[in-house]
Amino acid sequence: VFLRPLGLRLAYGAGGAAAARDANAAAAVSHVLTVGTPWSDASPDAPLAGALADAVRFLARLVRPGIARWPEKLLAFETTPLVVTRLRDARAEALRAEEDALPTAEAATGALPSAAAEPRRAGLVVRAAFGRLGADAGARGLAALFADGLSARVGAERAAVAPGPITALHVGADVPVLDLDLGGLLVGAGATLELASVTRDGPGDPVELAGVRGVRVDVHLGVHDGWLVGGPGAAQRDVEVRWMSAHVRVPLDGREARADDVELVLHEARAFSTYRERWTVRADAVGAGADVTGALPEVKVLLSQVVARLRAASTPLGTLLEVVGLVRDAGLDPAALDRLLHDARDFAATAMADAAALAAALLALAAAAVLAALAYVPPPRAHAAVAALALLRAAAVTLLGARALDALRGRSQPDALLVALDASASWTRATDSSAFRAAADSARALADDTLWLFGDSLRAGGGAPAPA
Repeated sequence: VFLRPLGLRLAYGAGGAAAARDANAAAAVSHVLTVGTPWSDASPDAPLAGALADAVRFLARLVRPGIARWPEKLLAFETTPLVVTRLRDARAEALRAEEDALPTAEAATGALPSAAAEPRRAGLVVRAAFGRLGADAGARGLAALFADGLSARVGAERAAVAPGPITALHVGADVPVLDLDLGGLLVGAGATLELASVTRDGPGDPVELAGVRGVRVDVHLGVHDGWLVGGPGAAQRDVEVRWMSAHVRVPLDGREARADDVELVLHEARAFSTYRERWTVRADAVGAGADVTGALPEVKVLLSQVVARLRAASTPLGTLLEVVGLVRDAGLDPAALDRLLHDARDFAATAMADAAALAAALLALAAAAVLAALAYVPPPRAHAAVAALALLRAAAVTLLGARALDALRGRSQPDALLVALDASASWTRATDSSAFRAAADSARALADDTLWLFGDSLRAGGGAPAPA
């Protein structure tokens, strides 16, 4: 803006450098006032990568959606710490995302042009004005942003989820959770052995108790202070996943597979132009909500990148994925993913078809896990009691699981035969007793312990049995 009577050119932000350059050649301009224009080499492009970029993204997710922008006069005279923080975070997120809404001078480089290098002729007075955000004001703004954002999320969650009546209770035993660091990849795995269920359809209905045999496996994959796929500073920003979880229920009691047996959750996932903060993948996605889908092409692209990350982090883990059938030709098998989502029981049966290969892959992964865990084991005396309790709990759960799943105790052996011989008086009708003696000899050869005789009574056949 040029105020001719005052000979003053007023410029804001990215226009400050251009105004100083023009004023240097315009004799009618005696004063230049820049507002919010950098006069040093510092630039606001630091949030484009690393932990600062993660912080910017996090703050951007906390901003309540659908907030109308305040008019300029209202901002100038009645702004609040919350509004200031919203505007600041929106600008930082726009810089990070390289949005087209930025001014042209900023969009090209991600930084405001500095006016420090612009020449100034004699007699030209240049003044710079800046706002000041103190530590106290910044803290109040962040606190207000957190409170407002969390309030909005809690309200949206309550409106979206209407709690229904509880009609079933499942009883099971938790297997101790395993947390590992495999090549920078954090793997958390746990399982629940389902033993029984208590159901009642509604008030006044009878309570039914039934035995249930199944296994529920929960797996979490992530990177400490980082992203599983992509993320700030990555070479590509089209495909991103911060972390993911998988919940798989495998029935062992003969029941048919259900559509909700398998659920995959991709957190802060982006596939090209599609972004979901929590992307749930299930077979019964129809009518389940906007953030719940089936195995869409975008989902398969995301999961293929996750599989590549897992294979790069741990060779034994990559081998296990190949053995169970999720990986083919060094990449995700889309058909196997569909089978997993729609029939977990059939997928598990196929994965366990080659028991030797599966056992070898699990042993290799366990060995890698033990070696990784040894690097973080504290001194023996520090947690001896905790370790002993953990071993006892693991042994108890293992025995309970073995009993629930009918695991064999030791090497498989054939059951002992119970042999009984008809020794009724009808044998005495024959003039020759050789037939009975031959039958008794054959029965005695089959019996591992006692040969039982039945006719008018049941008795042990000791010595030389005879019909009676």
